[in-house]
Amino acid sequence: MLILDWITLSVVSGVGFLAISLVPIVQLLRITRSRQLRRAWLWLAIMVVGFIVGYLLLAELLPRDTDVVLINLICVILVMGGVFVMSVAVLALRTADDVARLVHLEREVVIDPLTAVYNRRYFSEQFEREFELALRTGVSLSLLVIDLDHFKKVNDTHGHAIGDRVLAVVAAILSERVRSSDIVVRYGGEEFVILARATSPEVAARLGERVLSAVRAMKVSCPGNCTLSITASVGVASQEPYDTRETLFDRADAALFEAKRSGRDRVVVGGGVCDDRSMRERRA
Repeated sequence: MLILDWITLSVVSGVGFLAISLVPIVQLLRITRSRQLRRAWLWLAIMVVGFIVGYLLLAELLPRDTDVVLINLICVILVMGGVFVMSVAVLALRTADDVARLVHLEREVVIDPLTAVYNRRYFSEQFEREFELALRTGVSLSLLVIDLDHFKKVNDTHGHAIGDRVLAVVAAILSERVRSSDIVVRYGGEEFVILARATSPEVAARLGERVLSAVRAMKVSCPGNCTLSITASVGVASQEPYDTRETLFDRADAALFEAKRSGRDRVVVGGGVCDDRSMRERRA
């Protein structure tokens, strides 16, 4: 009778641990986006249910005259097996939570909270990496610097809340118009940058025209049943053998200045080396 009680206690304990392990497994199934991982966790849940059934059948079918040492060994295995599965499931859930938290923190560091595109910090890191890669491979790298026309007037007339909405809509438009390999950045204020990999000046100019058309067609609702439209200017520059990162960006910025100076709502492709002193004067 003592042996059977020990078996019953072991089975109940093992089944309890296995049942508890199903809770984090179900939570993992809810938060996992990968099909393969979801399938793996689903199979594990099915196996745990199978183990529970096996535990109960073992308690029912185990002969009473089984050797005591073997009985003790089986009981220990039953309990430890349940503890092991539960520990693995709990540890996996905690690891998934930690990874999700780290991804969220990393996203907060590199994503502009207003527009949900990359920020200037991320651009600086990626620009350096992509520039060096373009130098090694000889593949053209292009920059598009985009500035919204008369944006200060939007804030002064309609308020900063509407201005923020305009920035968010423009950022969404830019993200929709670029390739998945391109990088959209809010560089500061109403200025955006597109880092276009493997893109010639001609292709970058066409991308700029598509962006301008989309911004031109954009409508933002304002209080009082009014609709706000806006335009943008784009400066384009593509990497040349003589370029540094600074001169490439300066040439794109100079092209943007020329687009502004010559009437706005247009794309200008930058030419040769930009004079640093004149560039500083323009930015001032």
